[in-house]
Amino acid sequence: CAVRGLTPGPAGVTLSLEEETGSSAAASSRVRRTLRASLVVAADGAQSGVRASLGIPTLQRSYGQSALVCTAEVAPAENATAFQNFFDNGDIIAYLPLSQTMTNIVYSTTTDNAKQLVADSKEDPELLLEQLNFRLKANPSIPLLQTSLAVGAFPLNLIWALSAFKDRCALLGDAAHAIHPMAGQGLNLGLYDAIVLANVLHDALELGADIGSEKILSQYSSKMKAHTVQMVAGMELTKLGYQITNPVLSTLRSGGLSVVNQLSPLKRAMMSFAAGDHVERLKTTVRQ
Repeated sequence: CAVRGLTPGPAGVTLSLEEETGSSAAASSRVRRTLRASLVVAADGAQSGVRASLGIPTLQRSYGQSALVCTAEVAPAENATAFQNFFDNGDIIAYLPLSQTMTNIVYSTTTDNAKQLVADSKEDPELLLEQLNFRLKANPSIPLLQTSLAVGAFPLNLIWALSAFKDRCALLGDAAHAIHPMAGQGLNLGLYDAIVLANVLHDALELGADIGSEKILSQYSSKMKAHTVQMVAGMELTKLGYQITNPVLSTLRSGGLSVVNQLSPLKRAMMSFAAGDHVERLKTTVRQ
């Protein structure tokens, strides 16, 4: 289903949608329909069509990398541990288990290298698996990738919407803020947005307020950004830290990480935050 038109009004938003029907390409057809709503929540990704339709400007910066994404089969194992490996050249590979026999791989590398690996996977899938397994071998508990089922690549960009709402529409998740996949914080940010919005709308409904009004959506924007700005800034600083090639600064970075690793309370606090435990705590405040 795709948004083909969006017309805001004083009492609601009219959406023009287009969806494909039919179970096969030969039998499919496109059907248009119109919906009206008091509020539209746009969670349609970094290249948000709703955001573009509203004309909300964004700040964008290329990370100078692309993400190679791959779904792969592994030998049956417990396979319950996510793993991320950082390289001196700025590359980052993440192992994200899906089941005992399936995993997702996100490999952030130069755009040229990502394109080459995708091309190699089409000619010789074993070559790609060899490259990915080599980069994962730092953790011997990670099972070897055996078969790649789907491979693709896309450019990585920081995208920040200058407004989180407009004309009875609220942006959520990557539509409002897209960051580097390092540490997997994009998902946690999106969950935080959803919970904050749910709380704001709950309070508005209890008071009989208009949930699509500027007053209500500005509350969502303020509360969301109070958290998101800190997280995005922290992720950007961490990303820059891992791009350092100066030997002295690299040594200081490694020394700092070693200190954090030895300070158990600080280490646990950082791990808890990265794992999204603060999101879980916020979730308990959502009233049914």
